[in-house]
Amino acid sequence: MRTNPGDAVNPLVEHLRQVEAIEQDRWVAAGEACSKAEYNVSELRQRLADAEQELVAAEHNRTVATERLSAVRDTISSAEQFLAQPGDAAATEPESEDPVRQEPPASSRSRPAQPADSAAPTLKALVLQALADGDATPLALIIDRVRQSRPDTKANSVRSTLANMGPSDGVAAVGRGLYQLLPPEAHT
Repeated sequence: MRTNPGDAVNPLVEHLRQVEAIEQDRWVAAGEACSKAEYNVSELRQRLADAEQELVAAEHNRTVATERLSAVRDTISSAEQFLAQPGDAAATEPESEDPVRQEPPASSRSRPAQPADSAAPTLKALVLQALADGDATPLALIIDRVRQSRPDTKANSVRSTLANMGPSDGVAAVGRGLYQLLPPEAHT
C-alpha cells in the first residue's frame, strides 16, 4: 500500500514551517537586540568622547591655574628677595644701635636668614653657575645645583627665573625642561 507522498510531506512541511516561523521570530528579536546594543555602545562612546573633552579642558584649566599660582609665588619670592637685599632702608641703618632690628622680620623667620653681605649671589647668578658646564642641563639638576648654594630656594623660583632669562642673558631652552648656556658670540 502506497501513500500519497503529498500527504506524508504535508504534516512534516507544516511542522518545518512552524519551526521556520519560530526561528524567524528569534532572528528578528536578535536583530533588534543587536540594534539596541549598537545604539547603547554608540551613546556610551559619545559620552566617553564628551568626558574626554571635559578632561582635556579641566587639565588645561589646571595647567593655567598652576602657571598663575607659580607666577604669584614667584612674584612674592622676588618681592621678598628684593626687600631682603642690602641697600634698602632697613639694611642701611646700623644694627648695633637697635637690638630689635637684629631679629629677622616675621615673614622670614621660617626660613634660614640670608647673609646680608653684598657678595651673596643672586638667583640669576646661581642659575648661570648651574649651567656653567655648557651642557644641556635638566631643570631638576639646575634646581639641585642652586640649592647647594641657597638651600631654601623654591623650585618655582628657579623655574620662574629661567623662564625670564633668555638669549640676552646667555641662556636658551633647548628642549622641554632642558636649558643650556649660549656661546658668548650668540648673545652679545
